[in-house]
Amino acid sequence: LAALLLLSSCRKGAAVQAVPVEELSYASQVTLSGLHLSAEENFLGQQVVYLDGEMTNRGSKVVRQLKVRLFFRDLLNQVVLREEQAILAGSAEFLRPARTRSFQIRFDQTPDSWNRRVPELRIVFLQVQ
Repeated sequence: LAALLLLSSCRKGAAVQAVPVEELSYASQVTLSGLHLSAEENFLGQQVVYLDGEMTNRGSKVVRQLKVRLFFRDLLNQVVLREEQAILAGSAEFLRPARTRSFQIRFDQTPDSWNRRVPELRIVFLQVQ
């Protein structure tokens, strides 16, 4: 009985993380543009970095969730930090077809060796309807 429960819970976890191929292929219909960095000091005197940009849905489906992987590089173009962030999440947020929406990602800690350029972004999760 315990083995069956464990097996069924493992299958449920795998099903939640699986992204249908047609949804991930829809990523070509979503563009991320106007990327720029800004920074400010928080109340503790630490630097907080922001990445602002716009996402555009050029396809015919509603985008419900969007998650990106960011690659921060050093002066030798080596990856010094990989981080995943949701830029569109939750039932109240969505991106309709032929619409553009602003987004902002906040980073409380960045490596000292980071080259201070806009990180590379790749879409790693997408849910459409």
